[in-house]
This record gives sequence, C-alpha cells and structure tokens, in this order.
Amino acid sequence: MHVFDTVNNNYFNAKPKPLTDKIVPDFFISLKISKKHLPTQEIKDRIVKETIDALTHWFAANAGSLSFPEIAVPNGVMIRKFKKNVQN
Repeated sequence: MHVFDTVNNNYFNAKPKPLTDKIVPDFFISLKISKKHLPTQEIKDRIVKETIDALTHWFAANAGSLSFPEIAVPNGVMIRKFKKNVQN
C-alpha cells in the first residue's frame, strides 16, 4: 500500500516525461527500472495496474476470512484518497 501513500509522495502528480525509446521494461523480469523510465506515464500506469492486480489477488485469497472487512476498508479508503489526490 506504499504506492498509494500520497502524503509524502508527489511522484504521481509530477508532469510525465515522454518515453524516448518506446520500450517499456517488463515487470515480470525486471528487478530494477532505469531512471530514464521512471518519470514516464507508461511506468506510472504500469505501477498502479500491477499494484491493483496484486491487491485483487490478495483480497480474493482473504475473502473467506472473518476479518475481511477490517482488511478491505482501510485499503479502500487509502485508494480513494490516492484517486482524489492524483491529478493525472
């Protein structure tokens, strides 16, 4: 959930730079992303998409748990704050 913590992070609100080499690194095999790719909109979109996919799988695995509401509600609140604070 650190990706959605926008209190101290202006990474997603910064103006994106154009992708120069038209090759976006694959997250399945990349352990590190180069600095030239970080400020691009494609990487920002990929980070959000991969985070939401991981959260969806995690919620599905814990859906049968008795404490699921206590797990899901704070994450939902944080995602709503993230959506409200991000301008892109």
